[in-house]
Amino acid sequence: VRQAAGRVERLLERVAEPLFALHGDVWPERLLDLAWRRVVENSAHDSICACSAEATMAQVQVRFAEAEQIARGVTERALAAIGRRVAEGAFVAVNPSPTARTDLVELEVLAADSPVGAPLVAPDGSSAPTQDLGVVERVVDDVALEAGEVVPYLRRRMHARELYTY
Repeated sequence: VRQAAGRVERLLERVAEPLFALHGDVWPERLLDLAWRRVVENSAHDSICACSAEATMAQVQVRFAEAEQIARGVTERALAAIGRRVAEGAFVAVNPSPTARTDLVELEVLAADSPVGAPLVAPDGSSAPTQDLGVVERVVDDVALEAGEVVPYLRRRMHARELYTY
């Protein structure tokens, strides 16, 4: 419960709200109010300390999941707004902080589109060196299916991994 609380609070206050404030369009007041309301509803002593009945703890987890889903949606809206301003084929690194930062950025690009060997050029003309970290084969499965097999096959897959428990 504490991990979920920390994860949701950090996502709301350090990513979703700052990104939207810096790059979004119409402020998502109702969504953020609802997300924060879910967090506050979980702040009661019995809820946040995870010392209630299982049914209550299930409700606590649902409220945190709802708040996290809203925060991720707000973040995606802000990132989409940024993406609309980026030229096709370009890369963008997003800083949710209002202050400049320097950090290592890792990009996964198709080998044909790889800028490795040449520096990346920023809109202001400055450049950053690149380093090839290797080629990763991303083909998880290559399978031919009959039409009736597609849905059961997809139900067994999540995040590019086969779920063998079904």
